[in-house]
Amino acid sequence: IEAVYRITSVLNFLSGLALYVFLFLGYCQFYFIVDRSVSVRAMIEIEESGEGRLTRESLKEAYSLEEMFERRLTHMLDGGYIRRVSGGFENTGKGRRIARFFGFLKGFLRLGRGG
Repeated sequence: IEAVYRITSVLNFLSGLALYVFLFLGYCQFYFIVDRSVSVRAMIEIEESGEGRLTRESLKEAYSLEEMFERRLTHMLDGGYIRRVSGGFENTGKGRRIARFFGFLKGFLRLGRGG
């Protein structure tokens, strides 16, 4: 019975660990959809417009690509993924590891260059 108790304890721990990992991954997915998604931002802008519709030009004005680009660059700088060098940016060690990993995944899944 002692062996069963030990096995049960290990299984309970692993089940709890898996639950926390999946909760964390779900939170990450939710956060990045809310914070970074161009599609979600566009739908919010359409919904919050007075008429519930916007033209393509109105959407472009509401969602500045330059603003998005600057925000993402700032995030990568603050996170230590890239650093400023004379005339541009370069990956840090952390940035290179992330780029290689996700480059491999994108290639494996045949997702193309998109971002």
